[in-house]
Amino acid sequence: MPVSQIIDGSKMTLVELADISYTEYLGSIEDEASEWREQERETFLITARATARSRFGDTADQLQWTYTPYDELPEDVEQATAPLGPGRPEYLRYRYDQVTETPSFELVQPCTACGHERITEVTGLVELGRLLADGGAR
Repeated sequence: MPVSQIIDGSKMTLVELADISYTEYLGSIEDEASEWREQERETFLITARATARSRFGDTADQLQWTYTPYDELPEDVEQATAPLGPGRPEYLRYRYDQVTETPSFELVQPCTACGHERITEVTGLVELGRLLADGGAR
């Protein structure tokens, strides 16, 4: 007679019980990994907001930062972006290269005519104003 266990009023074989146990185990690992990734994303967004605040002051708190999914980026790069305002094509980009351990904080100015982007490191409000006045890539 096969080894079995009664669960919810029905008999289960050892194989069935092992399969269920393993599936539940995998689910718990995935839940933990998902929670860890969410915490890492939030930490990264906090860093992007703090960098913007250090360069632009409290006004930077108005920016709405979004974490960019890994599958949209080069390997070993994390990124968050924030549009400068409704209807504006320009946005700020905070990136961290995990290989070189180098952060960057840039203004991205897309060109609707040619499809290219002008990407420039931004260190402060005056520089941001100058870049926006230049109009970016055309």
